[in-house]
Amino acid sequence: MSAACKEVRSLLGLGLALTEPAREHLRACSACAAVEQEFAALDALMAAEPVPTAPLDFASAVMQIVIGWQQADALRFRMQVAGILAAAAVLALVAHGLVLPFIEGQPAIVGDGTIPLYELVFASAQGLLDHLAGRLSDLLGTAVTLTPTPPMILLLVVGPALLLVNWSISRSAQLSRSPQ
Repeated sequence: MSAACKEVRSLLGLGLALTEPAREHLRACSACAAVEQEFAALDALMAAEPVPTAPLDFASAVMQIVIGWQQADALRFRMQVAGILAAAAVLALVAHGLVLPFIEGQPAIVGDGTIPLYELVFASAQGLLDHLAGRLSDLLGTAVTLTPTPPMILLLVVGPALLLVNWSISRSAQLSRSPQ
């Protein structure tokens, strides 16, 4: 393929007007003439098709979809914040139950004896986990145990704080990337 062929085919492909040397080449080169015939058939086919028109409510329909996405994002954000706040509240309650007895040195009075408050918190958490394990066992039809080991207890206490830190870092990164 010569340079003239490349130039003529480029002009044909872009739909630009042919120069006089390009027209002369087109008359002399049968391969380029065939390409011109193919483009002419394609132009005729495209011209025969009716131009589609958008419905009258197209813009409003698109905007309603966008508003729906924005509302869903806002709801998802509020649910994430509510979950983080709930986790922080649980963390604060557990930390209060674990730290306050050591600071004050005051045991909680339970029944006829005295039990330190942190043991009461752990006992309550263990009772809740045992209850949940029983419910899961009933639902699944198999024995489920949720008894945490000491490292798991630490994870249960520290986990919500780590989630809160992770969420705040990822949210600030997301906000810094989003266009204002």
